[in-house]
Amino acid sequence: SETTVKGHFVSTNPIINQIQHNVQWGQLGNSMSLPTDCPQRDERKGWMGDAALTVNEALYNFDLI
Repeated sequence: SETTVKGHFVSTNPIINQIQHNVQWGQLGNSMSLPTDCPQRDERKGWMGDAALTVNEALYNFDLI
């Protein structure tokens, strides 16, 4: 599903910037109209366990409301 990035974070530390990039990339890869466990398997059902842990990050980074 199409998700719009709305949050922006830049640090002077390139490692922190890479972590932020990886977090956004991982979140986008696991959002297929609903949160999934992992994108590499043929997921037919959503998985809310990880979504409950990452909801604050997802709402900051993406336009999900």
